[in-house]
Amino acid sequence: MTTREVTEMIASIGLPYAYYQFPENTAQAPPVICFYYPKSRNFHADDEVYTRAEELIIELYTPEKRFDLEAKVEEALNAYGLTWRREENFLKSEHLIVEVYRTVVPLRREE
Repeated sequence: MTTREVTEMIASIGLPYAYYQFPENTAQAPPVICFYYPKSRNFHADDEVYTRAEELIIELYTPEKRFDLEAKVEEALNAYGLTWRREENFLKSEHLIVEVYRTVVPLRREE
């Protein structure tokens, strides 16, 4: 996958999205998605990076539990052949539920 394909996958969910966070003064009403690559998960062999991969985090923010939106995120991940894990948290200060999806994306350079 390329970073462009990852962005297309996120866009296919049909919610407002941003990389890491929305810019200041552009607040979006939830539900929204933020995504980011917190660390590499490269495969090393013979003292070099054999396969480049990045951990991809997708965060779905909703004011209440939304199984339908979770299903959309999961369908997008499945459509791109990605395995994933989900965990749920509650942001008390924001009164929001955040569903955190973690996957590893084999990245290749943009053409």
